[in-house]
Amino acid sequence: MKKFLYLCVSIITCLNAMAQIDLYDRNWDTVFYDDFSSYRTWDPQTWISSDGKWKALAGNWVTHGGQYEHQLYQYQNCIFNTADNTMRLVSEYDWDGDIPAHNYSLPSGYGGYPNPYGQNGSGVDSWYYFSGEIDVRDMPFLYGYFEIKCKLPIHLGSFPAFWLVGLSEAPNNSYYNEIDVFEYSNSIVDADHFDDNYYKQFTCGIYCDNDNYDMASHARKNPILPIGNSDLRNYHVFSCEWLPYSVKWFVDGQLINDYYVRDSIPHHPMNLRTDYAIDSWALLDHNPRNVPIWFGSDVMTIDYIKVCQLNTDCNAEEIITCQSDLDNFDYAVKKDIKILPSSRSVKIRNTDHVTLRATDYVQINNSFQVEYGGEFTVIIHECPCSN
Repeated sequence: MKKFLYLCVSIITCLNAMAQIDLYDRNWDTVFYDDFSSYRTWDPQTWISSDGKWKALAGNWVTHGGQYEHQLYQYQNCIFNTADNTMRLVSEYDWDGDIPAHNYSLPSGYGGYPNPYGQNGSGVDSWYYFSGEIDVRDMPFLYGYFEIKCKLPIHLGSFPAFWLVGLSEAPNNSYYNEIDVFEYSNSIVDADHFDDNYYKQFTCGIYCDNDNYDMASHARKNPILPIGNSDLRNYHVFSCEWLPYSVKWFVDGQLINDYYVRDSIPHHPMNLRTDYAIDSWALLDHNPRNVPIWFGSDVMTIDYIKVCQLNTDCNAEEIITCQSDLDNFDYAVKKDIKILPSSRSVKIRNTDHVTLRATDYVQINNSFQVEYGGEFTVIIHECPCSN
């Protein structure tokens, strides 16, 4: 009876206490990891890193523009810093015209588009600001856990982000979606609020265009962070768990936001991206007082980026009849799992941490034990893959 009670308490405790992904949950596989410890360079023609992991442009463009987001991505602003094994994304603004605008680069076969808010008029020759952006190359992700450890700039006008972006499988593949693990703005609010007040906002959430007409914002939240604004200069871990039925956001392992409306959660592969740009209100050509807010350059420093995904075998039915079956379990999400000991008991030992995931049910019969100190978790959820 004591063992049965402990089993129940263990399950409830594990489910409620788990912040970011459980380190003992062997269902999660690390599918991408980069701590930027290896030497590499950028190909100036393709903007692809020499190890093939990254590209230094967003999709088919070097720009991501519009009235409020002025960015000109340059591979030179994505620095593999071997001195401390980090990725440094640099944003700079040539507010006094020391750098000729035509010195920006374009990768072979790509182009920019005219920027109507250029310092010296419209067109590509008017750009005087430069940004850093990297995409995980040729590896779109469908669901998973996404984590970055980084230092964020708090320079007025800084606009760093870590996010997933993609087009849905709608007609013409044209519905835009994104999940922002975080987006941090430290900028002027607008022309009507330029009296020494500025905007400090850390947000996380979803933009989802389900009808190809109006991109709606979901789960958008400006959470109260467990860290102060100036502390963002230090390393913190920002992460997000994206599954078919939920999205959860974390800072330093603590849950800060969650969302469970399935219809507004993206259900198609998305690209993982991190960038550091300058908010347009900080630029000389945009702010209403024509005062340079941004001087020189500033940097977002990334220690590592990691992606985990659940191992799935969702059409399989697993039967565990003996201890060796449990010891050799592949820890994939199954259709159902049955623990049916034949003669001897099947047990979770006092040093074991076992998590079983299934889409339909987990059935436990006969002699099954959880020793004191062991942890056993059962999670029933939708299959987190496209099959």
